[in-house]
Amino acid sequence: AKVYFFPNERPSLLGLEKATQQAGKLGFKSEPQQISEKIYRWDNGQTPTTTLEININNNSFHQLYDYTNDQEAIDSKDLPTNQQAAQEAKNFLSSNGFLESDLATGSADFVYLKYSPPDLNTVSSLSEANFIRVNLFRADLDELRILPPNPKKSLVSFLFSGIKTLGRRIIEVNYNYYLIDRETYSTYPLKSVQSAWQEFQQNQGFISNLGENENGNIIIRKVSLVYYDADEPQNFLQPIYVFEGDHDFIGFLPAIDSKWME
Repeated sequence: AKVYFFPNERPSLLGLEKATQQAGKLGFKSEPQQISEKIYRWDNGQTPTTTLEININNNSFHQLYDYTNDQEAIDSKDLPTNQQAAQEAKNFLSSNGFLESDLATGSADFVYLKYSPPDLNTVSSLSEANFIRVNLFRADLDELRILPPNPKKSLVSFLFSGIKTLGRRIIEVNYNYYLIDRETYSTYPLKSVQSAWQEFQQNQGFISNLGENENGNIIIRKVSLVYYDADEPQNFLQPIYVFEGDHDFIGFLPAIDSKWME
């Protein structure tokens, strides 16, 4: 399988300046507050407030509207349909210069959420929900899926309310995206599926989602090859094996033959 290069930006003296410009495009004009060495926070100065946190090293960001102090936003049932929510999410990314081609053509899934203070809990239908979350995934690469650390939640996601007022419609945005250099890659041999299965049984893998398997009895139904899209900057997009089982169990294991790994 191919291993692709990630041309990640490195920390620079211009990181804060670029982040400030990015915040301005998103409507935040205030002076930022430094949260950590790489995270800066802006707010819109309104009540309820909307905050924006940007990682100045890689431009990933998190935007959040304080819906807990907006009962109308919680109670409104005029939620967008799945198709509407996906399109509105992509429109937001496009208008702000964040809609890369593999997000534009990738898949989306949807989670219906009910607010039960202080938590958002999953419900089965849109009619029960206070909010709808849209998870945007990259398009397949070499006919393989590209999955984040938790395939149940993408690295680019939106939370929508039923309010159509600007600033209250989009409750939350998570944007954690790294550009893949599709022209720079090398091909490496893979472990056999049997070898991967033996390693996974020996606890050499990673449990991405335990699901409802607290008793420890895991039944695996499917093994597939995918690409792993990390939530932290990495140098390479690598193939992994995914083990999927009953009750939403998901586990990962590196797929490159160990003899070729440093």
